[in-house]
Amino acid sequence: RWRADCGCSVGQNPKWNQVWRKPLREGLDWLATELSAIFENRSKTLLQDCWETRDDYIQIILDSSLDVRERFLKDHGVRPLDDKEKIEALQLLESQRMALFMFTSCGWFFDDISGIEATQVLRYAARAISLAGQWSEKDLEKGLMDYLLQAKSNDPSYEHGGKIYTMIVKTSEISPSFATANYLLTSLIKSDQPETCPFKNMVLPQEHRDIEDQETRASIGLVNVIEPRTGHETRKTYMAVHQKGKDLYTFISDTPMSDLDRFVEEVRSTLQGSSKKTMLTLFTQYVANVRSFSVKDLIPDVRHCIINEMANAIDSIMNQSIQTNDRMIQAFIDIIQETGDQPPLFLESLFHRLFMGKLSTLLVLQQEEYSEEWDHLDYLISLSIPFILDNSPKEQKIPEGWRHILKEPSIKEKALTFLRFQMNSFSESKNTYCIKNVIHLISLIQKLNIEFDLWESQNLFYDLYKNKTFTNTLNQEDLSLFKELGEMLSFIVGENEDA
Repeated sequence: RWRADCGCSVGQNPKWNQVWRKPLREGLDWLATELSAIFENRSKTLLQDCWETRDDYIQIILDSSLDVRERFLKDHGVRPLDDKEKIEALQLLESQRMALFMFTSCGWFFDDISGIEATQVLRYAARAISLAGQWSEKDLEKGLMDYLLQAKSNDPSYEHGGKIYTMIVKTSEISPSFATANYLLTSLIKSDQPETCPFKNMVLPQEHRDIEDQETRASIGLVNVIEPRTGHETRKTYMAVHQKGKDLYTFISDTPMSDLDRFVEEVRSTLQGSSKKTMLTLFTQYVANVRSFSVKDLIPDVRHCIINEMANAIDSIMNQSIQTNDRMIQAFIDIIQETGDQPPLFLESLFHRLFMGKLSTLLVLQQEEYSEEWDHLDYLISLSIPFILDNSPKEQKIPEGWRHILKEPSIKEKALTFLRFQMNSFSESKNTYCIKNVIHLISLIQKLNIEFDLWESQNLFYDLYKNKTFTNTLNQEDLSLFKELGEMLSFIVGENEDA
């Protein structure tokens, strides 16, 4: 199964074959042999016993802090190593870790070499090559590619393993420049970037200059990029630009800038209104080997972080506009309420936004609080979905935006916390407001046919309902509301029945 087309497969595509397994395995076997030779040869002057050291390398995998690395190399080195030798030893050991990872069994188990499992073992191979290839007389990547060209993919869009390696594997490598680009573009958008960026411990700012006006923000300077496990360090010169409403990009170079202050002043005088192409031309007059990155080039987590941050900024602007025009909006709603007419459909997004704002406020109600705003929420829904509160057929489609209002992580967490808090508060204080608040939120969830897991509320209700000491102390109004809640949570409740 891990070396040939034996007939085993997931079976989703009966017409596909797994002939690709043989050249993939042969290519990785060849690469592993080359990596072992490099490891043995280079470690002779560095490590006492290279294979014993490789096995003990688990210590650094579990804790790659500087102290642990230093102690490990002191124990296994043939003598005290200098900084350059320490980095080489760690790079060799890391290349062997990748050589083991290359043979992860799921890389061969599934249907095609273009699958995520096979491409992942190729990513390990690429990382091993980037670490140890510098000490090989052979072109390790070309050698592996010769095998991959023979690994034919069942997916015609990929053709063979060589194309997969080029299209998927190489483009996903986290190079020092790529890590820097992710760090810099996040920093232009998020003020708390050092705490949230996944590359915060890898990209370390050394010197920077900021240029900012109403429309443009730019950062220019130097960073050191340090690989966390090996300690290998590179320096990058950069320029990152955010032209609001237009561009977000960065230029990164391997070469130092001789006159940073002069470059900053030239940028300051030309940045406003200048195109990305103009700024690239200016940057390349001071440094060489320039790479350009924009948001689409970043890893998904960083892209989503930037997009969400920009979306939150837009959301804040829209909310401010609504607050500024609150009296006009309320006057419009009053007229609609008085006449009974339906508002234009294009205002649905406005009512949805008003609804979300009021819901967020209600979800932080404290135990002794209750608000008539729950009724106003129903009215805002009716303005957008007129059939939801009358006797019209319920099979009419509820807009997706309303059905997904509790899917956004922050509002979902607020809703869960609200239900938990109100249920626990009711169990302690028997405050009628608490049970009313829970009923209103669950009623809202059911009206809008929202997919929302109520298991925690069901468990809390069940524990209280089975506690006769608790239920016997409820007054008639609270007991009636409590049973109403039970029915909403799909329990059978009555005068004498157990839940």
